[in-house]
Amino acid sequence: MFRFSRPGNGTSESAKERRILLDASDRGLAAIDLVTEASAAALAAPDRRSLFDAVVRCCVESGCTYAAILPPAPDEAFAVAGSSENAAVRYEEPVRAQAAVLGRLEIGFADEASDPEIPRRVVRALAKIVGMAAARVEAFATQHRVADRLQRALLPSDLPAHAAVRFDAAYRPATDETVVGGDWYDAFDIGDGRIGVSIGDVAGHGLEAAVAMGEARRAIRTAAPGFGSPAEMLDYVNGILPLHESVGMATAIAGFYDPRDGTFRYASAGHPPPILVGADRRPYALPGGGMPLGLGMSIASPDWTVTVDPGTSIVMYTDGLLEYSRDIIAGERMLRDAISETDLAGSADPAEALHAAIFASVDNTDDAATLVLQGLGDGPSRLLRSSAFPSAAAIARSSLRRHLLHAGATRDATERVLFAVGEAVANAIEHGRDGGAFEVDVERVDDTLHVEVRNEGPWREFLANDERGRGLPIMNAFADGVSITTSSSSTGIRLSFGLANA
Repeated sequence: MFRFSRPGNGTSESAKERRILLDASDRGLAAIDLVTEASAAALAAPDRRSLFDAVVRCCVESGCTYAAILPPAPDEAFAVAGSSENAAVRYEEPVRAQAAVLGRLEIGFADEASDPEIPRRVVRALAKIVGMAAARVEAFATQHRVADRLQRALLPSDLPAHAAVRFDAAYRPATDETVVGGDWYDAFDIGDGRIGVSIGDVAGHGLEAAVAMGEARRAIRTAAPGFGSPAEMLDYVNGILPLHESVGMATAIAGFYDPRDGTFRYASAGHPPPILVGADRRPYALPGGGMPLGLGMSIASPDWTVTVDPGTSIVMYTDGLLEYSRDIIAGERMLRDAISETDLAGSADPAEALHAAIFASVDNTDDAATLVLQGLGDGPSRLLRSSAFPSAAAIARSSLRRHLLHAGATRDATERVLFAVGEAVANAIEHGRDGGAFEVDVERVDDTLHVEVRNEGPWREFLANDERGRGLPIMNAFADGVSITTSSSSTGIRLSFGLANA
């Protein structure tokens, strides 16, 4: 501990000198410890007030009787620790940040040192440390303010409005105000009837991340009119995006919503996968994957397509919505639970409602952006188009169930249709072209419901075994009519159901 005590009375001058030397040695070591600990506290402080408080507290905890940082003119102290009344001796030194005098550091001790030069050097060294640390936090705070304003200025002030779709977005900065990230969201009219969509996250924090975020968002906007394939567009952006060494890479989802058929077609560059939410609030994971932008290689993502029925929402988000703890699996589970429990379709601000649900009990340690795409209208679309991915069959059944309920079909008729069409969709996913899409077309003519399931390309062959080959018998058992047409470009299964009692 950095304590002063008067040297004891010796019987000889040589004994007294030895005591003085030992006292000076002990105080010198204690002084080194004090300066080291105070330096660590100063460098860890996020702002000037925290810096002053940390330094004076560290001084008192290390054995000083009293410590304070006072303003240049008489006024209330910036920070005080300990009791000045118990200080037998005080030392003070001006605190300078470059040429400006911020205040003065004052430290008091219970008694005088045998070598007064030691505490003087301690106070002088601490004053320099406080000044340099104060300059650092002020520079960091300035950069933070610039980065935060730049980031908010680069986010869109409004989102497109259309009768078939609604866009809603929310951005929430990290609870640690010193962290400014590179998260963005965007939706914009392309000019050919489609609406461009993007969301992403630039690695790193601070001004450079905010600048890189603006460049990535602007590059996608600029490239969108020249591409029909989101994957090709992201590959192009990957080749021209000038990411800096301190930033390195960015994850993104970019795509096109087409209100003419209600489809959202997108590609992923290493970004967390979107989530589709039906009217029943059940969340379905959509495909993600791909390689991040800026790694010097193709993003290696296919194009994914999903139909956005009325009442259906597509939730896109950055990893700040998941990474408020070190357990990403728990974060994903909490996100899915929050989506299930939040009425996105009925909310005026669904993205903000989702943020409020997730961060009601936890702090967001990173900034978070969310973009929600919602289908509008009275009932489900007649035609469903989707890429073949694991949850596509469940999404197709959910969409078809809503369509049948909207059409007034009975419960028994609905279950019969879902059994048969579910097998047809499973066949389309399993036997269709790799990376291809399938369509489900629903049409009611009088008391007969016609459902046609088409996939791209002819059916692929598979090895027969006892567990396979039951799809057609199931379809024949539940449908009143089954017909199959195939060509080099597509295969279709048409199912007919009598709904006289619907």
